Amino acid sequence: MAATARRTTMPARRQTRSIRPDTFIVGGNNNRGLVEGLLKARGWTACPDSNTLDFAFKWVELKRDINYSAFVEGQQMINRNPTISCLTTKSNLHDTLKAYQRACASTKEPVDLAKFVPLTFKLDDAKEKREFLALAAKEDCIWICKPTGMNQGKGIFLVTDVEDFKEEYLSNPEEMKTTPRIIQRYIPNPLLIKGRKFDMRMYMLIACASPVMAYYHDGYLRLSVDNYKLEDTENLAAHLTNQYVQKKHPKYSEVKDDTTWDLPMFNDYVNTNYAGKVPKDWVLNQMKDRIKEIMTHCVKGAKNSLTKKIGYFDLLGFDFMVDEHFNVWLIEINVNPALFTNCAALAAVIPTVVEETIDITTEIFQTRRVSSSSRVGILKSVRTFEEIYRE
Repeated sequence: MAATARRTTMPARRQTRSIRPDTFIVGGNNNRGLVEGLLKARGWTACPDSNTLDFAFKWVELKRDINYSAFVEGQQMINRNPTISCLTTKSNLHDTLKAYQRACASTKEPVDLAKFVPLTFKLDDAKEKREFLALAAKEDCIWICKPTGMNQGKGIFLVTDVEDFKEEYLSNPEEMKTTPRIIQRYIPNPLLIKGRKFDMRMYMLIACASPVMAYYHDGYLRLSVDNYKLEDTENLAAHLTNQYVQKKHPKYSEVKDDTTWDLPMFNDYVNTNYAGKVPKDWVLNQMKDRIKEIMTHCVKGAKNSLTKKIGYFDLLGFDFMVDEHFNVWLIEINVNPALFTNCAALAAVIPTVVEETIDITTEIFQTRRVSSSSRVGILKSVRTFEEIYRE
């Protein structure tokens, strides 16, 4: 019997690209000069073609500027995990933390979101919308409505009359479809600084996603120009403290440096004005510890949703508030925190945050790229960041 020829299928040859080490692309308008300057100081070279796929390091402002399908794990670094939106859109953060709370409910360390996240409902979720309307009918309070995917205070407004809100927004399906929103119970009693409202921008660096490693860094306070009056709901500049809103105030240029404080300034203010109500240096100790604890809850809740590839990292801006009882509240998480240094407090914080972000992520990357089983030990590059979580 004649022998039958056996066909052998050869494995497809893996496509390789020539990626030159120490080359970078920086895109967007979020103080790109700061990032470029720090990378060039390391001896790295900017890619002549900003559209090339053959870079070693990429730092961009917008996700649309990243071709994830062309990413080469272990050879390239990018400052945006493709699934980081599990934390950085308001609706996804809500879902992530609710799922985390459920997962922790039967453990020895249950988590109570009501202690650090304002009560939140997704208005494009029929069940949650019904729950909100039922609660709002019984409560005489102010709510704050926010688009789920915007930042810089865009599209935010206060709700004082729920019936008007139902008629104008909730009865408009096209509006709810094109601009999904959440609604939160407004914090009516914020701690004030000289009569002005403030929030705090703090930083968390997810320096690696495989394994997940997260670090905390001090940030700064953002104060309103106008004094805070709860009943003055038309003056959003007294309620929304981010710089995008405050810069539009006619008096902003006169008081610019007093609209941003660093943590030592805030610590001195609390020590002077609230002695006896909180321990000395509460800001630098108990408050910071609480912020780091909340950040840890967030990264634990998100870790299984992150894309686990070597080379992805994220510098995130966490926004917090403190109420008059010194409770710390998480407001939102931003994927593209502003890197401008136009005030003294910003100039003192942001360049250090960016430089150390580059140092930490590249040190981890160099260790992990050798072998995916390589354990990351103590990092020489960690100077002012503090490790808060490691898988």
